[in-house]
Amino acid sequence: MVEGIPRGQLIRPEARIPQSLLSSANRYSRTSRMLSRGEIARWNANNERLLWTFGLRIVGVEEMELKAPVREPKHLELLLSERAALSMVLSALAVALKGRGDLLDVSQDQRKGLKTKFKEMADLRASATELEVLQSIVDENTNVAFVVRVGEGGGEAGRRKPGEALNASLFPGQIIVNQRHAGKSVQELERMGVRVYRIATDPIDGTGKTTLSESSALTSLLAVDGEIATLPDMYMEKLTVNSKAAGIGLDTNEPLDKIVQGISDSNGVPPDLINGFALRRDRHPIEQLLHLGINMVLDSDGDLLPAVAPGAQPGVYENNLPLHAMIGDAGGAAEYLIAAAANQWLGGESHGAFVSAKGMKRGWEGRRDYTPEERQVVEAAGFKLATNYPIAKLVDLRDGLAVFGGITSNSHFPQLSGVYLGENYAQVDVIQVGASGRFTKRRFTFTFENALPQMIQRFNPVSEALMQCDLRDIRGTIRDILADQSRAGRLRREIALSFYHIFSIDETSRFVVKKSKMEELADERTAIIVGNLQDLAPDWFTDCADLAFS
Repeated sequence: MVEGIPRGQLIRPEARIPQSLLSSANRYSRTSRMLSRGEIARWNANNERLLWTFGLRIVGVEEMELKAPVREPKHLELLLSERAALSMVLSALAVALKGRGDLLDVSQDQRKGLKTKFKEMADLRASATELEVLQSIVDENTNVAFVVRVGEGGGEAGRRKPGEALNASLFPGQIIVNQRHAGKSVQELERMGVRVYRIATDPIDGTGKTTLSESSALTSLLAVDGEIATLPDMYMEKLTVNSKAAGIGLDTNEPLDKIVQGISDSNGVPPDLINGFALRRDRHPIEQLLHLGINMVLDSDGDLLPAVAPGAQPGVYENNLPLHAMIGDAGGAAEYLIAAAANQWLGGESHGAFVSAKGMKRGWEGRRDYTPEERQVVEAAGFKLATNYPIAKLVDLRDGLAVFGGITSNSHFPQLSGVYLGENYAQVDVIQVGASGRFTKRRFTFTFENALPQMIQRFNPVSEALMQCDLRDIRGTIRDILADQSRAGRLRREIALSFYHIFSIDETSRFVVKKSKMEELADERTAIIVGNLQDLAPDWFTDCADLAFS
């Protein structure tokens, strides 16, 4: 403990809505309202084709403005407001229908062996649904396209962590475009007058939590009209602070004691009235921060929304204080960009720096003990080591939005509930932060066109059958899918999501198989699927490798 400063307290990650946001008229917000029949009819009309694909109809929307805009919304924020919300809502619903809590139906001794498989399937369902929604946007707006700058795995996507799943995801470099412009590069599209928006995504933040139906699992997407840096596959140290601490010169190059003192001084309270957040990890300096006097909110997984909370101020914890900062936390780059942009738009401040995963095995002080390999990865991507990057250096913040859908109820954003499934309907929550500073929560109520078992089937990724069937049935299953033009299109998109680690994309949007990655993966099912696709859909590939398949 620092002399004269009492040790901070560990705070449970269970936020509640403060009384200042409550009234006798409603539960959450004085601006809460139900959309009119006419407004709901417009939502259904605007999104008719997409809702038909999944067998849904919107029957209710509860909308609450948690923070009013402080700037005039620009083009992208207005254009994507509805469909971006639906992309995260439908992704969350897809996982709730099948995937959420699946490990609970398995005995304790079997869970470890099945966890990776269940996580992979949940990620596939979320990312496949997200991709279908984004595809619907470009199909209906021929002058719009998307390019993925950050997805699971980072730039050289496909690094499988020991014992962990290789998550299905939209991947860096992936271009989402309508058929009219297929095969065009970003530069060609922009020369043709197509507006190419950049996106970063983490299909599920808290995939492990999803499989056990634990709190704070969610979907997330960031889209901007401008550039998003393609980050290398490295951990980042994350520092996000509230509006009172913004602009006073704090960043990741400062020692922890100076950061704590700066947050304390700018908020006008002693350290014991400051709440910080970090994941419960051996690499994080939890004890050091407690001895500096601040309280620490810890969670086992999911550091995305806690990085938005300093700016959003969505609730208070058991000590009746909000989250003032994320501090002493290091994790994935995708979550950092999405959360940091949202926090910045809400008036907070966000910074990051690349850190050494191997160095942190020796503790927080080793986070900048980079290996030669890490140094090469960072510098090859055009970044510098031991350098603080404000979010504005990594993301063009002038126009865009960040969207988060609740798979399970969120411990840090009490406004965000998990998907509620009825026999013939569902309620799904989404929160959205725009570059204008507007912070909105919506609760959608959908009715189902079919009975629940059929609804699960409608949300099933086309490629799911290939991941689960007997190896001898893969070729016949592929034939059946290719015979249906709509399903074939979905399969092509989903194969890219699942096997981005063994493909690259050429200038005509065809797949190039990386033989070395195939050999490194050494997975029989993958080899059989890819080999049969090369044989049955050769126009999807270029430079076809001689792969064995059966």
